[in-house]
Amino acid sequence: MSVNLPNILQSYLFREASVFLLLCTSEGKVLETNDHTRRLLGFDPAGSEISEIFVNFDGEKGIRNLLHETEGERLFNVTTFTGLPQSLYFKIYEIHRQILFLGRNDAEEQEFMRKEIVELNNEMSRMARQLHKQKSELEKLNKLKDQFLGMAAHDLRKPVGLIMNYADFLVDDLSENINAEDAEFLARINRNALYMREIINDFLDVALIEAGQFNLNLGAVDLNQFILNKIAQHKILASKYDKKMDIELSDEDIVIDCDASKLEQVINNLVSNAIEHSGNSTEIKVILQKIDDQIIITVKDNGKGISYEQQAKLFDIYARSGEKKTGSRSTGLGLAITKKIIEAHQGEIKIESEPGKGASFIIKLPDKGIRRDDGI
Repeated sequence: MSVNLPNILQSYLFREASVFLLLCTSEGKVLETNDHTRRLLGFDPAGSEISEIFVNFDGEKGIRNLLHETEGERLFNVTTFTGLPQSLYFKIYEIHRQILFLGRNDAEEQEFMRKEIVELNNEMSRMARQLHKQKSELEKLNKLKDQFLGMAAHDLRKPVGLIMNYADFLVDDLSENINAEDAEFLARINRNALYMREIINDFLDVALIEAGQFNLNLGAVDLNQFILNKIAQHKILASKYDKKMDIELSDEDIVIDCDASKLEQVINNLVSNAIEHSGNSTEIKVILQKIDDQIIITVKDNGKGISYEQQAKLFDIYARSGEKKTGSRSTGLGLAITKKIIEAHQGEIKIESEPGKGASFIIKLPDKGIRRDDGI
């Protein structure tokens, strides 16, 4: 039985072969192509100009120049469906005043690239395993750090409390028998012990936050009365630095479900910061509002403001909000803890400030406070 070999070869060339095939006129217009070429280009080039297919190819002039050059393969870049050009080796033939382009990939180059890709994949897999191992080790170290921080802070709180108690005892018991210099020494001991206790409490809060054990003790709180009481405690410190405290309460009764002690921590931190960062003879204003379904508490000062660069990291742990005017010290944990407390109450806190125009810390809480069935 005879086999029509030319027909089989033609069918294979146009349907199966991974050969780039273009048959075009001598002027550079594509007449015919094969399936592989259409797949590579992402469209049927029939009727297109050859300059649309080859990168930096000068149409008819380029074809004439090629036909007059010596025989052999030429490297051309062709456009592809990916948008990236691909380099192929071409042989060019003239057949009955038509031009046939036959292009191929370099098998050795492809194999080299394949090996490179395999090696890169292996290297990436190795790096991924190494990163996973390092991540696991870092998580363990971070957990140990949190445990150590919590234990250290807890163990330090008792001796600091004893120092404060003995200093108070000495002041009360010996007040009539000690001179002014000794009394000042005792006062310094008390102040520094109080500062140490605040640091320890901040560290304990951070340890609980990092360990995911920051629980809330919920109860109904009348916010108008609550804020009035808390601000009253700060008026003495404000007056010491010739600063005025102004309160603007809501006309409505606002009672929400929240953790009173932690909300007190938030108010104390924000008001203390406002006092400490604003200049003398300025005003700190605390505003309580109810707008739609939100409770809004604003603490505003007339200080030097906070730069946009500082605002971006203000609520990060150990971040500091700038130079303090009262000379007091800070761990840089207060605002980070404040943010966590507000978020635990399903609220949010943000800052609005421009350099030289003061700063406003704005707290938004849900109208009725946190729901007791939320599992906090």
